[in-house]
Amino acid sequence: MLGLIKISKGSQRSLTSAARQSFSQARSLNSNYSKFLIVGAGNAGVTVASNLLSLTKTTPYDIRVVDPNTTVVYEPGIDLVAAQLQTPEEIKASIYETLNSNIKIHNGRVTEFKPESNLAVVNDRVFEYDYLILATGVVPAFDKIKGLEDALSDPESGVVSTYNLDYAERTKVAFENFVRGNAIFYNSAFESRNFQSAINLALLFESDIRQNRGNSIRDISTLEYVSPFGTFLPLAKNSLELRKIFEGRGISTDFGLTLTGIDKKKKNAVFVNNANNKKVTKKYDLLYVSPPTKLDPSVSGCKELTNKDGNLDINPRTLTHNKYKNVFAVGHCTKTPEIYSQKALLQQCLTVSGNVSLREKGKQDKQVTYEGESELVIFSGKNQCLSIDITDPSLEGVNDPSAVEYYNQVHLGHHKFFKLQIKGHWFGSTWFRKPNFEA
Repeated sequence: MLGLIKISKGSQRSLTSAARQSFSQARSLNSNYSKFLIVGAGNAGVTVASNLLSLTKTTPYDIRVVDPNTTVVYEPGIDLVAAQLQTPEEIKASIYETLNSNIKIHNGRVTEFKPESNLAVVNDRVFEYDYLILATGVVPAFDKIKGLEDALSDPESGVVSTYNLDYAERTKVAFENFVRGNAIFYNSAFESRNFQSAINLALLFESDIRQNRGNSIRDISTLEYVSPFGTFLPLAKNSLELRKIFEGRGISTDFGLTLTGIDKKKKNAVFVNNANNKKVTKKYDLLYVSPPTKLDPSVSGCKELTNKDGNLDINPRTLTHNKYKNVFAVGHCTKTPEIYSQKALLQQCLTVSGNVSLREKGKQDKQVTYEGESELVIFSGKNQCLSIDITDPSLEGVNDPSAVEYYNQVHLGHHKFFKLQIKGHWFGSTWFRKPNFEA
């Protein structure tokens, strides 16, 4: 649910609507100018572009989207490709087919932000904007795990990931070729992009072995889930439920270990015990890694946009930059909440669209707020999914596994994303009804 707060007039730092319109008209003839510059065309970038069109008075001609990639991939489907529950073709589409045809799309990478001048440098061009929306996501922090990047590029290493669609397709092959041995699923926990990936793939992989290859193969193989976090989730009741599921499936767990290195020749995974700082080495035949992440270098390298901790200097409720009030952020780059999801993504995009709408109407005394909504979807059994709301741990509940949720995730999720959400017809908790930002 989106919140609404009022702010004092003394904190209003924006031009009047009339003045902004005058400036925009004067610059409209500049081919490098756009009212909205959205950096990043992942799930968050294309969703916020769509929300701006459907929920504000923005026109497609007001928006420019910058991204080095031309393909939009439905992120929750990536894990399902590795588990053979979806195909790559089902979860990807061209950005040119995805966005409104009148939105300006620039295929390139931002090399420098100049927020004090409302400018962004992209290759040999300098783009000017009224509003900057950062949807740059995160990138793997390969430097935190020695040998990981090299191992992922070697199909004989036994090391796999689902960080992107290419990795997921290689993971699918590795899962298919697994005969017997030790399979380790490592989750970087709050540093990973998708907290649930390692959990889900451990469960789906175990299910595939038992159902499609027989109990004899499963019985001579060991599966283990490893994480630096002290338990499955920051939710006591649901952690207990997950522990029961893992124990029932014969998947062992080892918490409090951080993966620091991989020796692909010896097939050794090297961990550090967080409690005593001692090294722990585990042999593997298959090692799945959900790697730690960091901000895209284009953002982390801009001191004007980041804080002393190296994260974006944004208000986690309004998603507005604390210094530059015409700069917003959505998606993984916000680093909020700790466990991200499509639910969080959509609510964040609605929050930013709402705040832009209020600013454009000259109502800077009000702001829409993001209340930390998020969820985890766990593939708990055959044709069963467990949906866990993690918005407020104090209100934690335990849902029963659902075949309906499984069908929604596997068969409907990607259709809803491509045909409804990024076409401006789906708004999450309000379904097809557009939210009222001024209520």
